[in-house]
Amino acid sequence: MDGNHDTSTDPLDDVNDARVDRPSWRRIVGALLTTVAVAVAGMPVTLGAAFWFAVSLNSYDTSGQGGPFRRCGPESTECDGGNPIGLIVSALLIIGVFIGAGVAGQGVLRLRSAAAGRWLMAGWAAVFTVIAASLVWQALTGTR
Repeated sequence: MDGNHDTSTDPLDDVNDARVDRPSWRRIVGALLTTVAVAVAGMPVTLGAAFWFAVSLNSYDTSGQGGPFRRCGPESTECDGGNPIGLIVSALLIIGVFIGAGVAGQGVLRLRSAAAGRWLMAGWAAVFTVIAASLVWQALTGTR
């Protein structure tokens, strides 16, 4: 035998390499569905954190007159400013749900660049969540 022969070339190796570069439509659909499932499972956390973010953003009258969420005005005697810790924690919770959905989606998608797959799926989770949260908001408030 001549030592110059490469016996590792197989026509199936080229096909397998192409599958790694370009995922099949089943993996793409599976990754999207997995990302949506994780985003739906995390929707209560996301909606709660979005409400917490909105509450933490404003300043409220803490005198106890006019209800718990009365905004500060000229007639207010005691005001509580925005809550920066609440803003940070609620934003991190929302981002955490998106990243968790992105990691789950990349686990199914298996792109060669794992970071790109995670960010792609996290972006999909963010888009899906904004649309779903808008629909929930519209259903709850009845706005048209």
